[in-house]
Amino acid sequence: MDWAVANEIIGRNPCKKVKGAGSRAKEIREHKSTARRLTTREVLAMLDAAPSRYRAMLWLMAGCGLRLGEAMAVSRDQIDFKGETLRVDFQIAEDGDTESGRNSAIQRRHIRARDEGEPGRTVPLPPNVAFELRRHIKNHGVWGPERLLFPNVTRTGYLYASYFYPKIWMQALSKDRWSTARLTHSGTTTGHGFCTPESPRTMWPTGWATAVRTC
Repeated sequence: MDWAVANEIIGRNPCKKVKGAGSRAKEIREHKSTARRLTTREVLAMLDAAPSRYRAMLWLMAGCGLRLGEAMAVSRDQIDFKGETLRVDFQIAEDGDTESGRNSAIQRRHIRARDEGEPGRTVPLPPNVAFELRRHIKNHGVWGPERLLFPNVTRTGYLYASYFYPKIWMQALSKDRWSTARLTHSGTTTGHGFCTPESPRTMWPTGWATAVRTC
């Protein structure tokens, strides 16, 4: 809004008098130090509370370190059960072209900064995650020519993040102790980000996938 005022597009910034408006950077920094790693028991409780149709997607995010867009885009062809690996080269993104040009369209595309000819990255597929994926495919099948595992709930298109957060993620956090938590990607395949909105980067316990297998 300040940019619009400076460029004489609008006369004044209507947000100036809005209570609480402005950057949350200070608030985030203050709460960042309070973040903690969740125990395996806590992680499993969250996964158990997730809707069954999308539970395996959360297992992918927790056990393989996938970002939300990458998890929503997973297809059967990316999974190598025999080799115990997962190829991560696609994501669901809301940045496609539309006829009006006003809003971005949802699309499945290669992950950012990669050419179509590049293979993407390959991550280990822990046995516990593989088990959940097999069970998901058996119970829910795959969708469309891309053989996606996680289409939208009506199986008519891609899954939107705007549906994921209130209908899937918040249900997984339905118990009181989870009410302020959300999942983020930590950038590795052995430590997986789990954080509160106030503290946006706490790690899953390192080696979490192994711990789940042996608990």
